[in-house]
Amino acid sequence: MNLFAIAGLSVCISCILLSLITIIFGKSKLHNKLLAFNIVVAIWGFGLFLIGIAKNEQQAILAWKIAHLGGFFIGPIFYTLVCDLTSVNRKKIIISGYIEACIFILLSFGTNILFNKTRMAFNIIFLKLNLLYFIGLFIYIIFVILSFYELVVFLKNTHGFKHTQAKYIIFGFMIGFIGGTATFLPVFELDLFYPYSNFGITIYSFILSYAILRYRLMDISMAITRAVAYTISAGLLTGIFIIIVIGSTKYVSEYIGINSFTVTVLSSLIMAFIFDPLKNLVQVFVEKIFYKSKYDYYSILQNSSHILASTIDLKYIYKFIIDTVYDTMKLKTLYLLSINNNQTEIISCYNYKNIDRNNEMNIYKLKTDWELIKTLKNQKNIIIKDELLYKETDEEKINKIIDELRLIEGEVAIPIIIEDDLSFLLMLGEKLSGDSFSSEDINLLKTFSSQIAVSLKNALLYDKLELLVKERTEELSNTNKLLEKEIVIRKEAEKQLKHQAYYDSITNLPNRVLFLDRLNTAIARKKRYNNYLFAVFFMDIDRFKIINDSLGHLVGDQLLIMVSERLKKVMRNVDTVARFGGDEFAILIEDISEPKCIKQVAERIHELSKHPFDLNGKEIFITLSIGITSSDVVNYSNPEKYLQDADIALYKAKEQGKACYVIFKPDMHHNALNKLSVESELRKAFEYNEFELYYQPLISIITNEINGFEAILYWHHPVRGLLSISDFIHIVKDTEFIVQMDQWKLKEACKNVSQWRKKFTKYKELIINVNISDKTFLYTEIIEFISKIINGIKGSSLRIGISEKMLINNPDYTINTLQKLRNIDIKVDISDFGSRHSALYYLRNFPINGLKIGHSFIDTIGSDKYNEEIVKTLVKLAHTINIDLMAEGIETKEQFKIFHEMQYEYTRGFIIQKPLNYIDAEKMLSLSIR
Repeated sequence: MNLFAIAGLSVCISCILLSLITIIFGKSKLHNKLLAFNIVVAIWGFGLFLIGIAKNEQQAILAWKIAHLGGFFIGPIFYTLVCDLTSVNRKKIIISGYIEACIFILLSFGTNILFNKTRMAFNIIFLKLNLLYFIGLFIYIIFVILSFYELVVFLKNTHGFKHTQAKYIIFGFMIGFIGGTATFLPVFELDLFYPYSNFGITIYSFILSYAILRYRLMDISMAITRAVAYTISAGLLTGIFIIIVIGSTKYVSEYIGINSFTVTVLSSLIMAFIFDPLKNLVQVFVEKIFYKSKYDYYSILQNSSHILASTIDLKYIYKFIIDTVYDTMKLKTLYLLSINNNQTEIISCYNYKNIDRNNEMNIYKLKTDWELIKTLKNQKNIIIKDELLYKETDEEKINKIIDELRLIEGEVAIPIIIEDDLSFLLMLGEKLSGDSFSSEDINLLKTFSSQIAVSLKNALLYDKLELLVKERTEELSNTNKLLEKEIVIRKEAEKQLKHQAYYDSITNLPNRVLFLDRLNTAIARKKRYNNYLFAVFFMDIDRFKIINDSLGHLVGDQLLIMVSERLKKVMRNVDTVARFGGDEFAILIEDISEPKCIKQVAERIHELSKHPFDLNGKEIFITLSIGITSSDVVNYSNPEKYLQDADIALYKAKEQGKACYVIFKPDMHHNALNKLSVESELRKAFEYNEFELYYQPLISIITNEINGFEAILYWHHPVRGLLSISDFIHIVKDTEFIVQMDQWKLKEACKNVSQWRKKFTKYKELIINVNISDKTFLYTEIIEFISKIINGIKGSSLRIGISEKMLINNPDYTINTLQKLRNIDIKVDISDFGSRHSALYYLRNFPINGLKIGHSFIDTIGSDKYNEEIVKTLVKLAHTINIDLMAEGIETKEQFKIFHEMQYEYTRGFIIQKPLNYIDAEKMLSLSIR
């Protein structure tokens, strides 16, 4: 048998023995892979053994094939073991192992066949080297270096016991590499070293097996060593006993002459009495040698028990637990986890690393749906990370728990059970020494955890009680705060209510209540001081309703605020500017030096309205109508009386054309009473049908024929007789009756004209003129109303007359309404044209059909050449732009002649025909046919 056979046989036998040890002590799939590794190494060794005993070249080549069969799997299985051992899926390591194994087999086989490793036995001629072989060898070494690098990375990522295992594995890898690469030594004619180098494979297998089985082997070796120590001790004591008994029997029996049997019995009794305590002393001695304690077990428990029992401060107990376990076990990291069953998604983690002990413990948040927590809740036993690999449990579950322990650097998890429930968890990290935890460590931690559970239970109860007291105190404090807040809110509410009671919500000006209160104060001061003078201004914004309706209420409110700001600027601090609602404002001016100052204030107010108001980018001009009453004109005790007089003066200002101020005079009372009386009589007039429509013929000046009628309203007054609309229009025009009167007039006129057109075929195109007030024209449903009443006649038969003011004051609304009237074939004339601010602009831009020349021009025809020329110019202009002209109120033959010469379309007047009632108008139509 040569060196090849001896080397191979040693490898084979060693690996077979390691396989048997793995079968006996291995319990997991990791150990099964270790068994596979030892078997393939044994096959490798067996192949080497066959090489050594081969008789010819064919047997040697066959033996090398067997060796390579085992050698091919050594690298991949080794790298798979490394990955499983660290629970890391490093595919790169395993792939590298397979590539490395393939190259190794190719190179090794080439070495053995081409370069003849067996030439020592068979004297086969050595072949020369070639370049291809060295390229393959170079690639093989590169892959080995890459694999070694991956192992070093693996070493850096391990800690504690795993780190120690990693060092063993890397050391074994280096020795195995030396043994394996000895395959290529014959290339360099170093055959003699090859058989000895293969012993490195044997050492490699031993180191790897020890690294993986170390935990189990340590327990076994400790038990065997202790058993051997007890056996040796017992043997020594027995030997001593035998020597003493035999020696004493011989010596004593010879010296005193007693029978040797008696001496033997006595010596045996004495030694038996002495042997038992000696045996105990030996046992203690052996235990001390093999289980030397690192710390005073009972002193630690006694001290911790005393401290834990003497405090109920939860934070102090947490810190004491961490300090005690951390220092006793000499750990790198330690966690105390508090598991809250009510909030199972969170664990509060108290982390205490090797930092300043005075710092507060950090708090972390972790999910509790961990397999580790579930296992501890079910088993309530200590979990040791290293032992999990050797237990017969679900491998997937074990790997999941190991991954969870790795996240928080945990090696040992100790549950703390309170009232049969998992409440806390001590998570121990690695030891500073890198050693694994001993059974003594675990027993100490178990006992300590029981003490901790009792102490934490008491502290938690106290903490809960303290928390309840704190919550109750906070609840009472919060109640007090709520009461204080409610008082503040009530005071604020009272303040706000008081403000709302006395101030306007939009302009923040004083309201009617506060104004009357201050007016009362002024009246009292007037009674005390005769020379004291004050005045009350009552005003509103002209055309405010149109602005509000056309631009919206928000813009209207904005205008009110701007007006109030301007009013405050022109008033003194002692004066009171108030808003009563809508667009009505009141001003109390006190301590007036002389009556003329009242007019000066009124002028200042009118000045401020001359400047435009910017409302959302649009300039708006307004005018103010003001009614004034002063304490030098009237003297009342009731403040409402002053407001009433100012309101009467305001109404008078409206009658005078608005945009002006009127100072109250006593005779205005009579006019106001007369107005109220007429308004009351008008109500009854509608009830008793006292109104009647009269018709004044419209005569064509050119043909001298009747073209239509002007509808004029008359009132059969029960006392004053027949009244024309001109007798009471000044009273009714600003009241609610004017719209009702105009609607009745339109309806009655259209009905009668419809009847005449049906009755007299000559007058199928008979027209009817109806003048309506501005208030009616601004009525929102005016178009809808007219559309209904013209159902019986053509729309073109109705001509509506509106005032010239509508063109000036409401141009946008007027154009829009005129266009709608034109759409339903209604013609519109401008009444009394020339009486106000006539402008050719209106004739060009407004869709009107005719002009009614007013009395201001007609009355001066024949006496005023300028007016006559103006009228002639209007005739030419009207004919040019195709609108109709009608002369109203022709009273003389001279006037009729002049307008006839001007070729006016229509005319009416008393010289032609007075207004007729329905019956007389119908007779007139009938006679004209004959």
